[in-house]
Amino acid sequence: GPNASGPVLQPVIDDVHAYMVASHLTSAPVIGHSMGGLVGLRIAEQYPDDLKRLLIVDSLPFFGVVFGGPNATVEAMTPIAKSFSDRIIQGTQEAYAAGQDAQLARLVKSPQGRVLALAQAQASDHAVVGQALYDDLTTDARPDLAKIKAHVVVLYPWDESTGAPQAAFDQMYQGAYAPLADKAVTRIDGSYHFIMYDQPEAMD
Repeated sequence: GPNASGPVLQPVIDDVHAYMVASHLTSAPVIGHSMGGLVGLRIAEQYPDDLKRLLIVDSLPFFGVVFGGPNATVEAMTPIAKSFSDRIIQGTQEAYAAGQDAQLARLVKSPQGRVLALAQAQASDHAVVGQALYDDLTTDARPDLAKIKAHVVVLYPWDESTGAPQAAFDQMYQGAYAPLADKAVTRIDGSYHFIMYDQPEAMD
């Protein structure tokens, strides 16, 4: 539909804002996972009257910090984002769908959760996913974090099976959200990217 071509991230931000205004939900809590977390963060920055509470589930204000650390820039991230995006867009829907099982094995620890996520992932249009990935990787919400008035709760995962040092995860997420005035940044252990599937009780 409307996402079939062109940018994805900013139009979704604008559409969620329009929906909230039309539905008189201007003080509703917003929950976003992954790119949805970035959507919520950008709504809080661009439309500050829309929300008072935001829950972000494993999302960073700029994903480039995973590649380049806290000094990462959009300029440095752009060619990397384009490479990732082009690989998805220039492939076929069948190839994209076929690769999702292996992809989700790195994102969902729970076998049951992986089954739930797989059907949705395989049904997603590969070209839209590629464009959304590019938008996500080249959007830096860090400069406006200090302006956000909403109370923001950030949940981020860590699991020892990934081999990533716990301290490094703590430093990355805590550091990325440090400019927020009203926040709680909390680690959920025993989870991959889909915290709601891997540790639902802890998330609740």
